[in-house]
Amino acid sequence: TLFIKNSTLLSNGKKIAMMILFSGTIISIVIQSIFSSLLIEMFIQGLAYLGILYTIENEDELRNGITGIYNRKGFISENIIRIKNNIKYTVLTVKITNLKYYSSVVGIMSTNELLIDIAKWLDEQVPNCAYDCDNGSFSVVLNKYSKEEVEVITNIIKEKLSHDWIFNDMKLALNSNIYIINIPEDVDTIERLMGIVDSEYESESDNKVTLISGEKLNMFQRERKIQEEIQKALINREFKVLYQPIWDKESDTIQSAEALVRMPIGELGFISPEEFIPARGKIPSFRKRGRFLRGPSSLH
Repeated sequence: TLFIKNSTLLSNGKKIAMMILFSGTIISIVIQSIFSSLLIEMFIQGLAYLGILYTIENEDELRNGITGIYNRKGFISENIIRIKNNIKYTVLTVKITNLKYYSSVVGIMSTNELLIDIAKWLDEQVPNCAYDCDNGSFSVVLNKYSKEEVEVITNIIKEKLSHDWIFNDMKLALNSNIYIINIPEDVDTIERLMGIVDSEYESESDNKVTLISGEKLNMFQRERKIQEEIQKALINREFKVLYQPIWDKESDTIQSAEALVRMPIGELGFISPEEFIPARGKIPSFRKRGRFLRGPSSLH
């Protein structure tokens, strides 16, 4: 009963392993009860255990080969299960935004040692909850932690990153973003979660550490979604040029017209110029927008 109740929390490999064990045990008991002279029970159970060894997940596959903590694959697998089962929890994602700079200065080997140092420290703060999500992104999955406990852990991480990181007799000023993601309130799909983990928030302040949560996180997600909608419209050539006549009141005639670019309204609804223009500027391919806008136009 316990297995059936919690089966949705298990990965496919573990489900198969448990089914092999249960099936092997039941079959061996039935055969043994019918043919008491056959000592087959231990043999079938041995086959079941062998099946488990082939199907159960290898712990090493879920560990990052450099930092040693859980890796991106483990992070995705863990969160897919939790999101699927509507479990409420919090993910803290730490993004080192100037890691590429230090990599170019100290080299790949020293950068890897730095990542190991950061991963080790995070794992010490919240044992077995830290994940290396690649490219300077680390995430901590906080399940069954109260709001107050999440705040304490966030402040510990913020305080640590607010000061120079001592590494190999060097003081490194690590700039970082800390995303506080409440699931399912802030994100309800693994795609949206990974979109935040893999993205980089451009802070308008000079602070070494930027906290992104609540309304700021929602605005950040909307900005990213607008960029995605613009890119989609570029690929599908959905932009249209509409000419708006400019009327001269004294002569009562149309003197000229201004060209307006319009994008189809998607799930985000109306996108104001205040949102569209900054988002457009962050898309390199939009510089070639002229070739997408040639074609039929209409009066507006």
